[in-house]
Amino acid sequence: MTSMLAGCTRPPTPWTFADFPRFREFRCAEESNHTPNETERFLLNKFRPRIVVAPGASWPINFYRDYLPNTVLRDADQGGRIVAKHVTRDVLQREERGLHFYLDLIQVPDLRHEGKIPVIYGRIYREHVAFANGRGETDVRALTFLKYNIVFAQSGLPAGLPWAYDKGLRLLGLNPDDWHELDNFCAVHVVLNEAEEPVAVPSDGSARCRAKNVIHDDL
Repeated sequence: MTSMLAGCTRPPTPWTFADFPRFREFRCAEESNHTPNETERFLLNKFRPRIVVAPGASWPINFYRDYLPNTVLRDADQGGRIVAKHVTRDVLQREERGLHFYLDLIQVPDLRHEGKIPVIYGRIYREHVAFANGRGETDVRALTFLKYNIVFAQSGLPAGLPWAYDKGLRLLGLNPDDWHELDNFCAVHVVLNEAEEPVAVPSDGSARCRAKNVIHDDL
């Protein structure tokens, strides 16, 4: 009976990325990828998107430069106990075994008043993609994907929220302009053909990319 119950017991559900099996192996594999070379940097710069933020909204940040210095590291397993008050890259690497550690933003960085330049992260991928040609065959194209990630210290709900919803949330003590911390889901993709000409800008359906931070993006 004991063995049967043990076999039917469901394992704990992962609730952070670090909880998933082989997370560290995958992360290390990702970090082993090379940084863009001079040619790739040229493409990323040539086709970089124009990002427009709402008046008064936060600017895109550098995670290590702008976000970490304004956070503390907490342990959810111990009721949010502060593990580190001064968080750096080295601190994160040293404490990586704490599966339920999380960053808590104490002060929102203001790049405008600090005289800092906004940051957008760029990365390049090359893949062979098969397309149906309408004759029962497939054409394989060598495409280049330019990915631009925009990171914000905090993110709000979509602009144009109905008045009643906006007021209702504020009455409950919730701020639609500050819905959650560290929004890194905003991204712009630019697809280049074999001649390194832009052929597509896939739409990102994430509601977070339509939040009050980013109101428009194009080439």
